[in-house]
Amino acid sequence: MKKLNINMKKAKPVIISIVLGTAILGSAYAYKSYTKYKAAEEIKISEEKMKSAAEKTDSLIVKIGKVTIDSGKAISKAEKSYEKLTDEEKALVTEYDVLLSARKDYDALVSEKEEAERISSEIDDIGDVTINKKEEIQSLSGRYSALSDFGKSYVKNYDTLKEKEESLNAIIEEANAEINDEVASEKKAEDDKSSKSSKTKKAESKDAADTSADVPAKSVESAKTETTSTVSDTNGNSVTIDNSNGAKTEDLGSDLGTKTTYADGTIEYNDKNGKTTINTDGTTRLESPDGKYAVFDANGVIIDKNYEFDNNATLEIGN
Repeated sequence: MKKLNINMKKAKPVIISIVLGTAILGSAYAYKSYTKYKAAEEIKISEEKMKSAAEKTDSLIVKIGKVTIDSGKAISKAEKSYEKLTDEEKALVTEYDVLLSARKDYDALVSEKEEAERISSEIDDIGDVTINKKEEIQSLSGRYSALSDFGKSYVKNYDTLKEKEESLNAIIEEANAEINDEVASEKKAEDDKSSKSSKTKKAESKDAADTSADVPAKSVESAKTETTSTVSDTNGNSVTIDNSNGAKTEDLGSDLGTKTTYADGTIEYNDKNGKTTINTDGTTRLESPDGKYAVFDANGVIIDKNYEFDNNATLEIGN
């Protein structure tokens, strides 16, 4: 092997340079590797931190459990925790839909409780029951019925409302009874008047018949042809009186038609929708223009008819 003679004085700077260069190069590689490691470690820590924050919020949401009127604080706490999260952390929350549903259910409970408390307060304000309180009491009853069992539990004075309803119903029944009595009294007065008129006309008719024997035949014939007369009542309506049977027909106008009162007290209404006959025995007969009819007793029960219909059908006849 050939020997290599090296002047160490001259070679020393070169060796030092090589050594330093190798050291610097090694340090660069080491630093680069460390930087990558450090970045990966920081990302890992950041992800763990975000996951931990999201899990904490999820835990608060789960703790809400079944929503009741006392769930307000737990829901608010979970909401505040969620709002503090970054967008990346919020994306990691798995129970957010549960939180939204809990808020909706809780707000509904609060709203119903407030409505129940308003109803309770308004019940206390009803005061003495009169017919003028009808709409107020019926409205409160309807609003109470619309509440769930939860809401109804907050109306502590519902028994008071029931008492008010019972008092109102008694007042309404009494008022209806008075109206029925007035109608019956007016009908009786009209029947008595018609009966009296009928007797008077019969007497007049008899007198006329007795007199006719003494007048010439021509006068008798003239009397037979003049059996009706027309006058105007105090309302300006045209009234036709049938002298032969005492029937009185009133023209009520184009929309209402006519009303005929017979000597025996029978009342008949005629208009474009048909005919309505109120008989003295308390029955009423309704007849349509096409000939269909139904007869009702005094209680409104059909006792005779010439057509068939189901329970949902309606018959619109007369006034």
